[in-house]
Order: sequence, then C-alpha cells, then structure tokens
Amino acid sequence: MFLDNEVLWADALAYGGTPTVLDLGSTSPATGKPINCFITTLTALTGCTGLVITDGATNSAADDLMTLDDPMAAVGTVYFTLPAKTLRFVKITLEGTVSAGTFTAGVMLDGAQTNV
Repeated sequence: MFLDNEVLWADALAYGGTPTVLDLGSTSPATGKPINCFITTLTALTGCTGLVITDGATNSAADDLMTLDDPMAAVGTVYFTLPAKTLRFVKITLEGTVSAGTFTAGVMLDGAQTNV
C-alpha cells in the first residue's frame, strides 16, 4: 500500500486528537475511479462505536457520506471505499465516548509495494 502525508486523515493520532480534513481535489486518483481508504487501529479505540465520513466543508450531519459501525473494536485494519457522491473536502469523526487508543487513517493508491 502506498501512503502519502497529503492523503492521511490521521497518522498515529491519539483518540482525542483532531483528524485532518482531506482535500481530494489535489489527490483524487481520476474521475470515475473509486477512492479506497483505510483505518488502522494501533491500539484499540476503547469506547469507539463507529466512524463517520463527512463532507469536510460544511461539517453538517446532513452531509454524512457513510458510517462504519464499530470498526475499531480491536487492533486491526478496516478498508472502505468512499461513495460516488464524495465532494472535494472529506473528514472523519470517531463516534462514541472514546477513552483510549491511537489510529492511522487515509486514502490509499492501488498497486503493489515495490520497495520491500
């Protein structure tokens, strides 16, 4: 998996930190191509009940693009694809009363990693 700081919402971010709002206008893979994403829990996000992906320009609940229920109950990685109606600015929010944990989340490009 290829990662770039320009396409990360969070990089080993503690549960109380604020994820970045991504600007997909400069990082979109191409028109019509799916935008594949991931969230990896480095330590379990205690109390997290879900992850909400929202239009980051308005921050309105009416602009929620998708919700992943309880994806971070244990340490691991969840992959998801942003819906076709995704706008330029996108943010993620942890739901629930999170009391511990760290995570990394972002957009990933398809392809095999060749520097291993």
